[in-house]
Amino acid sequence: MKEQGLITSTIILTLTSFFTRTLNMISIIFLSHLLGTEGMGLYHLIITVYMIAIVFASSGLSSSVSKLVAEELGQKHLRNAAHIMKIALTFSAFLSLLVGVSFFFFAPFIAKNFVQDTRAILSLRILSISIPFIACSSCFKGYFYATKKQVFQLVAKCLNKSLK
Repeated sequence: MKEQGLITSTIILTLTSFFTRTLNMISIIFLSHLLGTEGMGLYHLIITVYMIAIVFASSGLSSSVSKLVAEELGQKHLRNAAHIMKIALTFSAFLSLLVGVSFFFFAPFIAKNFVQDTRAILSLRILSISIPFIACSSCFKGYFYATKKQVFQLVAKCLNKSLK
């Protein structure tokens, strides 16, 4: 019975990954036609800097929450699992707000010195608003993996790529 659950979960994860990567490919093709060569170069520079900010805000949160919550659920300590989630969300919110606000106010410095194009300032500032949401969603992702409710995470992933 467990093996069938593993096989079913693997198939679902594979299909979802295929679907989201296909959507990502379509969006990149659309963007390249819309922005042109120079715009795509600027887009990739901005996204690279943005991903570094996301790493600072949420690195390791998903796997840490998943491990800690799974251990508590394995011992039937539901209250401890909820407490771990509260602490992780609080830490995530604080750290990601710090990174997001810093990213927002240092956007001119980042654009001039790292991206080397001042047209990136507005884009960096707009993207900085999403950092707290991404970091907190990383905590939820870890929680849903620990509780073996990947469907919630997969639906969110597909919705995210569809809206993008």
